[in-house]
Amino acid sequence: MNNEAQNQLLAAVASVQDAQKKLLERSEELSATEDHGNRSEDIKKFQQDVAQISPKIKEILKRLEILEKQHDDLEQYGRRNCIILHGCKSVPETKYDQFEDFVIKSLNSNLKLDSPIVKFDIDITHKLRSKSPKNPIIIKFVRRSTKNLIYGRKKDLKGSGLSITESLTRSRLKLLTAAKEAFGKHKVSTMNGTIYAYLDRRRVISCLNDITTLSRPVYSRAAARPMGLSKQAH
Repeated sequence: MNNEAQNQLLAAVASVQDAQKKLLERSEELSATEDHGNRSEDIKKFQQDVAQISPKIKEILKRLEILEKQHDDLEQYGRRNCIILHGCKSVPETKYDQFEDFVIKSLNSNLKLDSPIVKFDIDITHKLRSKSPKNPIIIKFVRRSTKNLIYGRKKDLKGSGLSITESLTRSRLKLLTAAKEAFGKHKVSTMNGTIYAYLDRRRVISCLNDITTLSRPVYSRAAARPMGLSKQAH
């Protein structure tokens, strides 16, 4: 199931929920004005039928949530060997081989690698659409171990104008942005598609509710405490 189909289903469920709410409100109004005879029994039956919709909607929403999670996990798994290289200037608009050579040279000349990257290490690479003149470049490696090696050396790029990030799904990118806004970009990172926040300890961020929970003062105070000091030292 693609994102568009999921969004359509969610919109349909939301519409049903809204209609259910309005029907319940209307039935209560009718019940208040018609509280006698068979009409009252009909209204009560109507209210019961409408109320039975709630668990069905909840079940649909739960299934959609599971499907969304499975779809996102599957898409992220497909990106497991990928990184995105940001900040490249003068990217050649030429043949693929020349573009690939440019990417390899950019990595090898800026990263402190024991063994240089060669063409056989790269499955495919291309520019991503961007409004920035410095088009980000996605690189898919043949082996995940190579991707992890390159990603693990990203600090070598400090001062070069280049940077490396993992290739994340749209939903995880939104979650990553929200986490950085909540905790600060230097306290948030990703590894193999998982988002981590480094607060009182390393915390996994898997949904927006995690950010809300971890934004509470108890975590903020623990994160601000200097290393090696106990609670009694304050």
